This record gives sequence, structure tokens and C-alpha cells, in this order.
Amino acid sequence: MMMWQLMKGVRYLHNRQVLHRDLTPKNLLFDPRTGTLQIAGFKLSRVVSAEEGCHSHEVRTGHGPVDESHLLPLMQAAQLS
Repeated sequence: MMMWQLMKGVRYLHNRQVLHRDLTPKNLLFDPRTGTLQIAGFKLSRVVSAEEGCHSHEVRTGHGPVDESHLLPLMQAAQLS
């Protein structure tokens, strides 16, 4: 179940052109009461740029649309859909 949630979360990020780049156990938050897995630690994430055909040189550091406080509720919503 946790692996399914992780893969669904990564798909959610990639569909929004976000590469996490630091998926390690310390950046996965699991709530045993609800069985919910959340992805955290977006300091090294990058936004994919279609114009450049590769990733951009822009690194998100907790500002803008990749801010963890904004993304974690979206990840919870993605898990429910």
C-alpha cells in the first residue's frame, strides 16, 4: 500500500512537471493511524521546462508552486482520487 501511494504521488508530481530529486526515507512521512504516506523535502526539486526540452536551471527552494505547505494537501487529495 505504501509503495502504491509513493508511485501515485510521484506520478502526480511528474504530471505537473515537478522532479523531486531527493526521494529518500527521511522525505517520506507516514501516518500509521490513517495509513497515509506524504512526500516532503522539496528543497532540491526542479520544474521541467518544455521549452528547453530538458529540466530548467531553476531550483525550487520552498517558494512558489512547489512550496511544501501548498503541495502536501494536494498530495493527500491525489491519494483519495
